[in-house]
Amino acid sequence: MGYTPNQNFHTRQVNAASVSDCVDQILQRQRSGMVHSVFDSSFNLVFGKRLIHIGVYTNGVAPFGIGLDRQASRHLRRSIQQAERVVWNTEAQAFMFASGASLTLGHATRTNHLLQPKPFDEQVLTDNLRFAVGKMLEENWQTGLTQTEEEHQLFMRYIQTSLSSRQLSFIGKLNDLRRLANGSKTIVPDDVLDYWIGRGLGLTPSGDDIVTGMCAMLSVLGLSSTLQERLHDYVFQKGMERTTPVGYEYLWYAALQQYHTHVLDMCNAMLESDDERLVAALQTMKTIGHTSGADTVSGILLGIKSRQLMESYD
Repeated sequence: MGYTPNQNFHTRQVNAASVSDCVDQILQRQRSGMVHSVFDSSFNLVFGKRLIHIGVYTNGVAPFGIGLDRQASRHLRRSIQQAERVVWNTEAQAFMFASGASLTLGHATRTNHLLQPKPFDEQVLTDNLRFAVGKMLEENWQTGLTQTEEEHQLFMRYIQTSLSSRQLSFIGKLNDLRRLANGSKTIVPDDVLDYWIGRGLGLTPSGDDIVTGMCAMLSVLGLSSTLQERLHDYVFQKGMERTTPVGYEYLWYAALQQYHTHVLDMCNAMLESDDERLVAALQTMKTIGHTSGADTVSGILLGIKSRQLMESYD
């Protein structure tokens, strides 16, 4: 991975394995911060208005993330406390924590999270959509949008076909989101996004995950501008009031076409005729959060549906 494996735990110094290039941009503008939030196996720093997520790199890297090996992550997590002050030392290329711990980035591999348009085969995309829906039905994936098996079946049917079901209350809202992505001039963007942003429970609400996944797939299909322009304006103006700090951060980067490495892998797998890679990407997404991975995949599939049902609106 391009990092120094010998962690000096006696002096509480830890070396990062990977770091998003977006983190470098944050640290060019802001040199001091604090520990924002601490979880079981990861934590967030806040520098200015931007979060920096630090966790195990095998769990993937956020567009605002730093990845450590599991032992180093565990050690550093135990060494810091919430609200602790942190300073970025440019010369040492290290975060210096008030507790005495430090995290160095000098040997870390830089990761790029920008999802750019790629060529694709229409039939492969359609086949992979059906395959992914089939897997989610077969394995009974739980999403944050549906509460029962019947609702889950109806939701998957909506994604897979051009038909919509009036038996699900949110289908009309999904159609509005799709129309927004397709450039409709007859709907109000804030009304659509008010429904989705912050909708649901968890660190990243289900509605946020749906929108993030949809933006990601539209990015790789070269159809990202309309939804992401509206999302960028919305997040800037209302985001802090509408969703969680972590949800806000993922949406901020989604509007800039920057995504978690697992989302990058999933979108790229949807373009390739490689069932093994697609299965691996799906299984990885399934492990994210309680329903976050499933909701994000649902958004990715909705991005494909949006393209396939693209219409002209006045």
